[in-house]
This record gives sequence, C-alpha cells and structure tokens, in this order.
Amino acid sequence: MAFVNYYELLDIPHGADSESVRQAVRKHRREWRNRSAHPKAETRALAEKMTQHISDAEGVLVDPARRADYDRQLAAQLAAPERQDTGPVPASGGRDWASIIRQYLAAGDPSRANYAAREATIQEPDNAEVWYLRGASSALLQNQDEAKFELGEALRLDPSNAAYHAELGDLYASAEQWGRAQEHYQRASELEPQNKYYQVGVASMYSAQGRPDLALPTLEAAVEESPDTEFFRYHLAVALTDHVTDQWSKFGDGSRTILTEAQLQASKKALARVEALHVDDPQLRVELFDIRRLVEDAEEVRWRWESNSWIAYLVGLWISFALTFAIVESFLVGLVGLAAGAAVVYFAIQRHRGPGWQWNRRGASDFVRSTGLQ
Repeated sequence: MAFVNYYELLDIPHGADSESVRQAVRKHRREWRNRSAHPKAETRALAEKMTQHISDAEGVLVDPARRADYDRQLAAQLAAPERQDTGPVPASGGRDWASIIRQYLAAGDPSRANYAAREATIQEPDNAEVWYLRGASSALLQNQDEAKFELGEALRLDPSNAAYHAELGDLYASAEQWGRAQEHYQRASELEPQNKYYQVGVASMYSAQGRPDLALPTLEAAVEESPDTEFFRYHLAVALTDHVTDQWSKFGDGSRTILTEAQLQASKKALARVEALHVDDPQLRVELFDIRRLVEDAEEVRWRWESNSWIAYLVGLWISFALTFAIVESFLVGLVGLAAGAAVVYFAIQRHRGPGWQWNRRGASDFVRSTGLQ
C-alpha cells in the first residue's frame, strides 16, 4: 500500500496544531463528500478513497503518540530514494498516462499526479481526459488559477462533456465564485438533464447566493428520488437552514430574530425536517444549535414586569376589593368589584406573560415588525 503524506493531503504545514488539522479535515471532507455522488464512476471511487484517507489523517494527526510515530515514518519515506514507477503500458507501447494519474490520485498523492499530468499533456496535448485530470490534481494542490486553465482546455477539446463542466463548477464554488459555478452546473444539467447531481449543483448555488427558496424544490425532489445520497441530503439541510432564518424579521444591522407566531411555527417545522435528514456536518451542527436556541427562546412563555405598572395594578386591585366588600350594602356594586378585580388580573397576565417572540416584537420598531413571515 502506498504511503500517504497526510500533511500534503490536507494542505497543512508539518507543525499544524490539532485545531488546524480538524479545520482542514472538515474542509476536505466536505469537498470530497460533494464528489461522492459524481456522475463519473472513477470520481466516486476516488472520493471514497480520499474520504478514508482524510479520516485516517485525522485519527493520526490529532493523537500525539500516533503522530510522532507517523512523522518518523514520513521522514524515512522522504529520505528514501524515489522509486521510478513507469505505470501501466498499453499494448500500443505508449504509456497510459490517465491510469498513472488516477493511481497517484487514488494513493492520495496529488503532487505526483500533477507531475504526471503535466507530462501527459505534453505528450498528448489533444487528450481532453488528461487535461481534465491535470486540472483535478491542480485543484487538490490549491492551484486554482492553473486548474481553471487546465479544465478550460479539457472543455475546449470536449465542450459537450458534462462532467468537465461540473468539475469546473466545483472549482468555482470552492473559490466562492457562485455565479461562475452556477453557469457550469447549469450547462452540465442542460447536457444531461436527467442527472440529479448537476441539478443539485445548480440548486446549491441558489442557496449560496441567498435564494434558498429557489433551491428547495429541486433539492426535495433529489432527496425523494435518492434518499441515501448524503450529498443531496446535505445541500437540502443547508437550504432549509438558510430558508428558516430568511423568514425571520430583519434588523437594520442585518441580524434576524423571531417576531411572529408564523415565524416560530415555520422554524420548528424546518428544524424537524433537517433533523430527519440525519446529516452529520460540524458546521451545520453549530448553525442548527444557534437556531434551536433562538427558537426555544421565542417559544418559552415567561413573565416580565415593568416597575411603573405595579402602582396602577395595586390601585386597581384596591378599588376592586373596596367595591367587593361593599357587597353587604349593594349586591350590584359588589359584583362590579369582583369583575373589576378579575379584569385587573386578566390584563396583568395578558400584559406581562407570553412567549419570547412577543417580548422581542414589543422591543422592535414598526419597520422591523413588518419584515419576515407574518
């Protein structure tokens, strides 16, 4: 089995601390999870292998003892003379560059894969697949400008290849160039309109650009058709989470909160749907925790007293008691006193006891109250 350089795999320095390792693991795990449903079978297989390598890297690098042992092995590997691997040779006598590149990628060695891919494009400049693999390896090495050019060359040679468009879409998405990413996902979807992967790519870009409402129908349909595909469930969970907060009332500084019963009920329904998707993502868990906390605060019924109200309530109760005690003199006056006392108590409860969203609403301006789901 080939030795995997975990530091290169995660794109972190040798001295990275445990928290940096975990952050890199989350980032790369999310990227490869997205590729686990890729239409190209070889990309799905590579995603499975890379996900396992990433899990192994996390287990080793966050454990001081295992990491020290691994570092000794890595130093020995780097010091050893490099073995020349000629790779597969087809019957024609030429080297099978695409297979060589895929072997390096499967071994978690994007540097050698990229080196082989560069040689491949020199030897076979009109081979769209080796340009594609060169772009994929450059993307793994975080050389985004090179990857864009190389994937562009693959598309120049094979402009109707939906998978190449999707790979370029992934690259633009990783750089948060949502509009460019959506263009390529859309083109891939047009080339293969029945492919849910490309449709989900388009929908995820709607979410990224602040329009999760446009993404939800496509994502719900994809999950309904393929409920076991985590990639689809993840993007649906993200869109639902974003849509929840979009329905809340918005303050001038951009922050949002729950100010209506409709917002509260919509939030509870969306949270239940997200939980049913069973998506395990650290960043999503944090966002859901914050949303649940705000939902629970908005739903909690509590008392709030205003100091200047006490005198009015005490005066009202004193008058009602005085009228009630007058029942011996006038039955009608006594009934009025009882009714007045009950009214004071009822008004006090209505005024000072209620769910959190009502208290939030009272403190908001009329403009803020008019925003969000009513």
